Amino acid sequence: MAITNYGTLKTAVSNWMAETLAADVDDIIAFAQDHINSRLRHREMNTQTDLSPSSGVFTLPSDYLQWRNVVELSTMRRKLTHVSKMAADARWPTSPSGLGCDFSIEGNSLTVYPTITNDIELSYYARLAAFSGDSDTDWLLTKRPSVYLRACQMVASQLLHDDAAEDRHRAFVNDAIEELNDESLMSEFANTGIVQTSYAP
Repeated sequence: MAITNYGTLKTAVSNWMAETLAADVDDIIAFAQDHINSRLRHREMNTQTDLSPSSGVFTLPSDYLQWRNVVELSTMRRKLTHVSKMAADARWPTSPSGLGCDFSIEGNSLTVYPTITNDIELSYYARLAAFSGDSDTDWLLTKRPSVYLRACQMVASQLLHDDAAEDRHRAFVNDAIEELNDESLMSEFANTGIVQTSYAP
């Protein structure tokens, strides 16, 4: 049976699982997707949005996983540098206002230093959206349905306390995710040359 959407994935997972877990198929798929989201960083997940500040602080999107690039949308675009909150507090102890230089992330908030009033452009990896209706699908389910199926088998094996099966499925899933991540990097950067962005005085 071809796995093309949420409905066919549920059927495939149910056909494999023990009868005692049949009622848990939706949760098992959700847990499997959480595992995939924690490791997968593919170009298909690249998303870009503009955010507006409140006292220099920006609320991250609900599907945010990891930042790729942050730019202040001033008259001239300004690429911001990521620093830790501790480093930012040491570098900007008086919380000045002005054009942005650095940013830090804590929880669901992104803070720019100095404090800015301009919007920022955030490029980031977005998490795979949770499935709802049986016709729901996403790029990964279309491209590599085996990753979803084996991730579900991994979760089900864990619930069944079958350590050997869990390890086997986990190894497959993690190797497949690593291959997808490598494929994404190669497609984006394989032929990238050296670009000089500044000159020494």
